[in-house]
Amino acid sequence: MDDEVKLLLTVSGGLEALAETQIQDQFNEVLLEHTWHKRTSGSQLYLNLRRVKHDDNDILNVIVSSMQQLDFVEYAFILVDSFDISNEYSEEIDDRRAARILGLIQEATSKIPKGSIDFCKRVCDLLDKQPLSHVDVGLGALPGVLLPTPDVPASESTDSISNACCQSFAVNTIYTQKGVSEVVVQTIIEFLHQYDQNYTNGEVLWVDAGSGDGSLLENLPKQRSIGVDTHPTSPVVHHMDFLELTRNWLVQRTPKFERLYVISNPPFSVSSRGDYSPIVRFINHSFDILRAEFVAVICPSKFARERIWESLGLTEQSHLWGRFLLPQNSFYDPSTGKAVHIHSICLIFGNHQMPSYNSETITSTAGAYISAKRDKGSFRSISTAQLTTAVVSGLAKTGMELVAERHARYMLNAKLLDSSFQLWWQVNYLRPCSSGNSNSAKIKNHSLGWISLSVKPAISLALSSLAIRQEIDNRKSHVVVNLMSGEGTIELESSRAVDYPFFMIAGDRRLDCVFQTSKRIASLKSSSNCSPLVDLVVWDAQNLPLRKGFADAVIGDLPIQGTSRKAHQQPTIGTTDGAPVGPSGALSYSLVLGETCRILRPKGRAALISVDYRSLGGACKKFNWSLLDHGTSINLGGLTGKMYVLERNEPCTKDLCLSVPLGSEDFSSWILSLSISAFENANDNNSDRKTNQPVAEVQLLNSFLPANNHFLRHCYRITFDDQIRNAGAKLLEKEIRRVVETNLMEGMSL
Repeated sequence: MDDEVKLLLTVSGGLEALAETQIQDQFNEVLLEHTWHKRTSGSQLYLNLRRVKHDDNDILNVIVSSMQQLDFVEYAFILVDSFDISNEYSEEIDDRRAARILGLIQEATSKIPKGSIDFCKRVCDLLDKQPLSHVDVGLGALPGVLLPTPDVPASESTDSISNACCQSFAVNTIYTQKGVSEVVVQTIIEFLHQYDQNYTNGEVLWVDAGSGDGSLLENLPKQRSIGVDTHPTSPVVHHMDFLELTRNWLVQRTPKFERLYVISNPPFSVSSRGDYSPIVRFINHSFDILRAEFVAVICPSKFARERIWESLGLTEQSHLWGRFLLPQNSFYDPSTGKAVHIHSICLIFGNHQMPSYNSETITSTAGAYISAKRDKGSFRSISTAQLTTAVVSGLAKTGMELVAERHARYMLNAKLLDSSFQLWWQVNYLRPCSSGNSNSAKIKNHSLGWISLSVKPAISLALSSLAIRQEIDNRKSHVVVNLMSGEGTIELESSRAVDYPFFMIAGDRRLDCVFQTSKRIASLKSSSNCSPLVDLVVWDAQNLPLRKGFADAVIGDLPIQGTSRKAHQQPTIGTTDGAPVGPSGALSYSLVLGETCRILRPKGRAALISVDYRSLGGACKKFNWSLLDHGTSINLGGLTGKMYVLERNEPCTKDLCLSVPLGSEDFSSWILSLSISAFENANDNNSDRKTNQPVAEVQLLNSFLPANNHFLRHCYRITFDDQIRNAGAKLLEKEIRRVVETNLMEGMSL
């Protein structure tokens, strides 16, 4: 065995600094060197670890114990083997060169020591303590049948599409391509023919929910299908909301039917951080209200996770029977006619369990799955399939059991780079470290931040760690405010940010979010020793019911400015006029920041994050902050956001010296009244600050009698409202001086 162990850690973009600090603390005793390959979407950290002794148990225990403490690392890989590709093949014909390289790879992988493989297996086995029934990583790990992606006929190319004849469309309106609709319907019907013994065309009624232009409806059995949509663009589609559809309405308009099947391309956000709750509402309505036998829905691939279904309340009647990925560019924008590509999948749910003789039960074995990638520019004549075959053939000779992805316990990644071949063993194949080590993983119905109502656990912990801290003067953050609770991830993860207790007040405009977060906190307390002190409130972050200077720290995961909900691209559901669903009123960052500044004590911190970082940065400049960290790009589920860490400044003060007659008393109240009138005349935008009195206090600091002078000098200190920044205080000081000079009494001068 070599004297070094090489690890590769992947870190979500923007969290590199926090991850590096934690990694160096954990691997301090064995860390030889580390190298970053940083990217905005996500970075890679290469570690060289020194074996403590010749016995592998020492380094194995270090790796396992360290990875159980990593909060900002997604996945970890151990280098099993690597070697350089000789340049002597560069002059040969491509096909002959490819054959030589593949033969070299096959020979090298067949000679990998069994001890290296056993070492990687032991690391994985010690880390994998999560029951397999709760694993939801990868489409292959889902129940039911994984069907191949259907092919779209070449004649149905999506290169040129004419604009749809419709004057207005709802938010995020996209239609399925005609050719794609045809193969999707054919695939679903063929699947039901094969796996549902009771399927008959004559007794089945099909409902196309969210039919749009009727592209799916056109391919369903005639006279046995109905299409409904809130914004139909086809004359055969009924103008109504599917969520208001009843079974009696269907019976009145169609001949007698025994079985009801629903097919739908429901509204969903093209963003990976979009709100997928409309999809769940479509499925629940189909099973619970319409009593459908089967539901086939087209949705983003990111939705295909059982944790998301549980977190959004998918009905217990739904059981996944099958799924298949959709082809490239399956959709188009009807307003422009341009093709739209979204990584999408079609999920086929039944209202009962799939028959055991047809279902594919997932039984994890000790086998491994091989995933191979190559540099397409350097190895154009080598396909991914050829590379995978060479690696599989070589590893098979080592005695390793190789299985399909859905049955695999281990994952190996083969990389053919420009001049080298690398074989990496994925240590935590079943779940990321950042989520597996989080408190959110202990909550069964938590989606781990994969939907728009909350950020991922790692980002929640980063926000908390930057806002809640022990200061240099040993003053601690005891009162913390979370502006927008969402899914409750920040509340669950914040207790891990510091090693002392604190009290958090968290609020949200949505009552259902508050109730859901309350249940998750109760579940965390019952399933672990963690007991966060959290009080949950229904409020508007633009008008907080908290007193001035109340909080030591404020945390906020903000939606895009101008929206009234947390979903970044929320489709309209249940409306015909395009009005947004939910609380009325658009969000203003200036109002939120004004409230944050008001409730924070001086030297208190705020950690805020948003994908609308330009608006957030502009709002931050209006208030009395010190910008400790800004511009850090964060990967928010595929969207680029930025995190701002702000420290509340002490109130600004300005001094004013006044010459007064001998024996004069304190003129503080007179200057204060003039300052208020000066504020009313000053050209200062105070609409975002809840104050009508910019000057909090005027105090006589001292008085002295200059030599050879018959007038007494008074020095007054003007303390401005703590929300007014220094630039505004300077403008107000000039106006105050002008007003005081205009109203000087006899014997007084500036």
